[in-house]
Amino acid sequence: MTLDIAQLAGSPKITPDASFMLAINGTSFDLNHATTTPYHPAAFDPSDRQGHMLQAYFTDYVLNTGFAAGFSTGNTVDISHLLGLLNLTITTGELGLVIPQFIQKYGNDTAVNITVSFVDTPSTASISPDG
Repeated sequence: MTLDIAQLAGSPKITPDASFMLAINGTSFDLNHATTTPYHPAAFDPSDRQGHMLQAYFTDYVLNTGFAAGFSTGNTVDISHLLGLLNLTITTGELGLVIPQFIQKYGNDTAVNITVSFVDTPSTASISPDG
């Protein structure tokens, strides 16, 4: 699985309101089985900060190309390893907020290893305009 990060709207800019803007797009694909994706990046104005000092947009395009690439490889994805690259660890206490039985069985604050694989079809995500 490969993540291609590309700049959008040219190089980094200083906008008319004296703000720094850098727009990037992240597209995932399976390098060994490259195909055309049915997904399209969202269209929006990345310079519209809406009064915020720092703003980031994350669209379902990034998630869906990642899901499709993960499915195409046929491999198991080690989510714990990927989170570890960001210095993040999921524990039974955090997972227990959703599935309390993990705390009952393994105790609180025990590190959890998470791996995923796609069985029949890739997962998809949808983010509506209102969030």
